[in-house]
Amino acid sequence: MYDTIIIGAGPAGMMASIKASENNKKVLLIEKNNIIGKKLQLTGGTRCNLTNLKRIDSFIKEIAVNNKFLYSSLNEFGPQDIYDYFTDSGVDLKVEDNDRVFPVSNKAQTIIDMLYKKMIFNNVDIHLNETVKKIINHEKDDKEIITDVGNYKSKKIIIATGGCSYPQTGSTGDGYRFCEDLNQPLTDIYPAETFLISKDIFPLAGITLDSVDIKFDKYHATGSLLFTHLGISGPATFKISEKVYHQLKIKPTITLYVDLIPNYSEEI
Repeated sequence: MYDTIIIGAGPAGMMASIKASENNKKVLLIEKNNIIGKKLQLTGGTRCNLTNLKRIDSFIKEIAVNNKFLYSSLNEFGPQDIYDYFTDSGVDLKVEDNDRVFPVSNKAQTIIDMLYKKMIFNNVDIHLNETVKKIINHEKDDKEIITDVGNYKSKKIIIATGGCSYPQTGSTGDGYRFCEDLNQPLTDIYPAETFLISKDIFPLAGITLDSVDIKFDKYHATGSLLFTHLGISGPATFKISEKVYHQLKIKPTITLYVDLIPNYSEEI
């Protein structure tokens, strides 16, 4: 019998397991991949853009969708808290342009290694290559986790499986199914803060521009832009992606207008 079982060993699941295992609590972390932090390894171009040291009110403004939802979380554990947590844990960090924070090593694996050491120190049981199939509610709020390997019981469960954003890393929407097992209400899901696919092929794949201006209809976003083999990505794209999705439900295509040098006028 565990005090807490956590499903998913991404950054949320790993940090949840560290917190839940304090004071000698018995914690199990289940991950269907063969490694922990698989998606984290890819963030920030594998360098891991850990956080951003903007003030919380400025930080919130950079989030285009449902940003008020994050106020309580950021006030409880905000960007400066994240920075301090990792530096206090022995990770050397650096602040780059636009207040972005990266490990000095320029390797996401540095962050994963630190979290792993904390989990091991706290005696977290880590089960890799194990897939959760079902969650059963029993009497007295006991919950049973059924996997392809065995069954485990706990009174508390944390679902940290992510959404459907990157199936190749294991984010296949399992969490929604587990919530249904626990009779939790679900709202409609849709993509946000994501890249965009174009019907045209760009010859600039791999090139990043630090400051561009993207517009379509009444919507507008600024920030850096990355050209990919499929379309565009980067912060400016993320800010506008949900609006594009909802517009594509109305009409078959959307035309984006991108100003590559918004800080220059025709006279210059």
